[in-house]
Amino acid sequence: MKDEKKKGGLILSPETIVILKDLKGEDKNRFIDCIIDYHENGTTPNESVCGAISTFFKVFRMTYDYNQKKYDEKCEKLRNNARSKRANASKSKQIESNNNNNNNNNVTNVTEEDIINPLNPPGGYESCDLSFIDDAFREVFYSWLDYKKQKKQKYNNQKSLTQCYKNLLKLSGNNPDTARQIVEQSIGNNYAGLFALKTLQYGTTKASNRYSQSESPSDQQLVADTFDLINEARAREGYDDSI
Repeated sequence: MKDEKKKGGLILSPETIVILKDLKGEDKNRFIDCIIDYHENGTTPNESVCGAISTFFKVFRMTYDYNQKKYDEKCEKLRNNARSKRANASKSKQIESNNNNNNNNNVTNVTEEDIINPLNPPGGYESCDLSFIDDAFREVFYSWLDYKKQKKQKYNNQKSLTQCYKNLLKLSGNNPDTARQIVEQSIGNNYAGLFALKTLQYGTTKASNRYSQSESPSDQQLVADTFDLINEARAREGYDDSI
């Protein structure tokens, strides 16, 4: 009978050693041949071997097979541990590689133009149609959208965006420089909305001393002052009718 799995060094049990010491001459040599043949080839003695040698071999084989089984189990355990370590190492490398790829993708998506170009819409408005914004007002209007986003007061739909832009054009008289001042005024005062400049259109004095001139204000001027005060009060309350 042949067993090709037999491997490792030959270790004799104490029982086998006692038997070898008792055997003499040809019987000892035959017994040794049987042991070596079984260890190397997995073959058992044939019928030509005398009964005593066959019995001694059975004693040897019992302990040999037991030790060989333990040896095989230990080898398999070591192989499994090695495979597990390689698998874990491979998995760790794959996770690290994926993380690096994700980081690289994130870095790649943020271009130099995205960082320094103020004409890119603030995050959160990518899905909105902003084609209605004139190029001369685009930068200042985007700065207002970014300010509202930071205040967690983002415009939620296309209609509110369009209305806010129209309100800026109306308040600025379609003047980009005036629009910039309006936006800076609202941001500087932490207003929730856009309002007319405090400086009067016909002079440089503010509403608090606009009537210090010798002339009495006209009805139109009084109406403008009233709306100016209303806008300031609404701004202090955080009211924004363009949302």
